Formats: sequence, structure tokens, C-alpha cells
Amino acid sequence: MPPLVQILQGNERAADEAALSCLATLQQDEIWENGSNLLVKMSCVQPIIKILEEGISLKAQEKSLWLLEKIFRVEAYRVEYGEYAQVVLIDIVQNGDSLLKPTVAKLLAQLELLQQQSSYF
Repeated sequence: MPPLVQILQGNERAADEAALSCLATLQQDEIWENGSNLLVKMSCVQPIIKILEEGISLKAQEKSLWLLEKIFRVEAYRVEYGEYAQVVLIDIVQNGDSLLKPTVAKLLAQLELLQQQSSYF
């Protein structure tokens, strides 16, 4: 298992933001789809959602949301991980930082749980 994934799966949260930043480089611009495929192959999606759920760092949550937005552009990954993510996303809408809500709304729309043009947020 790659060291960055080990960091995300571990119990120590101090390095999450740095690990997520490194992984985000795989999803830049035109390489986002290959990067998403690699992140899924490396079993990164559930740890990314876990970091989002734990909500220890706003920056780490923002990076997690950014990564998930790219990953969920691929329909197969929306189907595979969407149900797991939606519980966390809805919790953030209800109890999380208001700065995260626009991005969460975008993800919920990707998961077809909220209309794209919703004024909910």
C-alpha cells in the first residue's frame, strides 16, 4: 500500500492535509480521470470520505471534497461510493461548516440527491 494511502487510513490526522494535497496533483486539469482511476485503484476513496466525516481540519475537508468531486465525475464511482458518501455529505449540510456547504451541494447534485440549480445553499 502506498505511503500516502497509509497516512489516510491511519489514526493520526496531522498529515492528512499534506497527503490529500499530494493526491490532488493526480487530478489536475486534463489528467483528472486517470488520477481518479488511480485513487480508486489505491483504495483512497473510503479514507477520503472518512477524513471528511471526522471533520478535524477544515482544510482537509475542503481537499477531500475537491477530490471527491473529481472522482464522482465518473459514473461508476458515483454508483460504487455515492451511498457511503451521501450520509457524510448530508451530515455536513446539517452540522458542518457553512464554508463547505456550496461544495457539498455540488457533490449532492452529482449524486443526484439535489438539483443542480438548487437554492438550498
